[in-house]
Parts: sequence; structure tokens; C-alpha cells
Amino acid sequence: MRIVEEASEMPWHERVFRWFDDRNLTKGSTPEKQFGKLLEEMAELYQATQAGDQEETKDAIGDCLVVLAGMCRQLGCDWPQWERPSVNPKPYCVNELIVSIAGMPMRPVWRSAGTFGFPCQSSCVLLEQVALASDLSVQECMEHAWNEIKNRPGYLDPRTGVFVKNAEMPEELKQWMVENPQ
Repeated sequence: MRIVEEASEMPWHERVFRWFDDRNLTKGSTPEKQFGKLLEEMAELYQATQAGDQEETKDAIGDCLVVLAGMCRQLGCDWPQWERPSVNPKPYCVNELIVSIAGMPMRPVWRSAGTFGFPCQSSCVLLEQVALASDLSVQECMEHAWNEIKNRPGYLDPRTGVFVKNAEMPEELKQWMVENPQ
């Protein structure tokens, strides 16, 4: 696996897309598996906001955005562009976010412009609301997440479709892969 070089001119989502590709998460996992990861990250976000822990909130928001970007990549959809909210952050936006994500379809949807998209824009806007309510910017959450993952070692377990971070592939899994070529 190659280490992803920092490319300051490359948009954040493109760096994350490349990270997913380099670790075989784009093709080796599924949006449903990533949705499970998103729910884990949402639980961490909920706990961090309830505890008023700004650092953990920043980490969880960034992690949620990484997973959403990965799901967009898996589904072949564009990363949404959204404007900075013009309203004051709402204290209950974490609950809205949970409802928004719970109702998210796991397939691309037809957009009026004649393209397919992954309906995560409302989740991104709500994540930005959570960031603002925590005196954070979504950009700093995104960069924090990128700096955490960009050189993270690990492997994709082909049996589960889950990325195991900070670990070397066990010999038994290597043997399983030899016995079960894809």
C-alpha cells in the first residue's frame, strides 16, 4: 500500500477518495459496511457533544465526513458542495443529524441536473452545524481527520469488508486469502 502524499492543491475529498482507493475500501468494502462505520462515528459524536469535549467532537465530525466521502466514492457520486449556514447553530442539530443519516438510502439517486448523487449534503450541512455549535469550523474538522488517516497503516479484511487500522495482516488471514482468491 502506498502512502498518500499530501497534495495541498488537491481538494480534501479527492485526498480521501485516493486514501479509500489505496486501501481497497472503494471496491473491497460496501456502502452498507461503511454505513455501519458511520453509525459508530455518530455514536462517538453524540458522546463527545454531550460531554462538551471539543477535541473529541472535532475528531468525530472529521471521521463522519471521511466515511461519508468514502461512501460517495463507493457509489460513484460527487462529493457535495455546500454553503456555510447562514443561521445560528442549533443546539439540537446532533439529533437532526442522526435522523438524517438513519434515512439515507444506500444507493445513488437521480438529480434534477441529469446526474446521480449520494444524498449526504444535508448530513454535511448538519455536521457543519454541530461544528459551529462547538466553536469549530468544518474545515478544521476535515483537516484534522485527514492528518489522522493519511499515513495510517492497516489492511482491509476481505471476509468482513472492514478496514483494520494500525495493524499488520495476520498470517491466518494471508493464508485465507491464498485459499480463497477473489
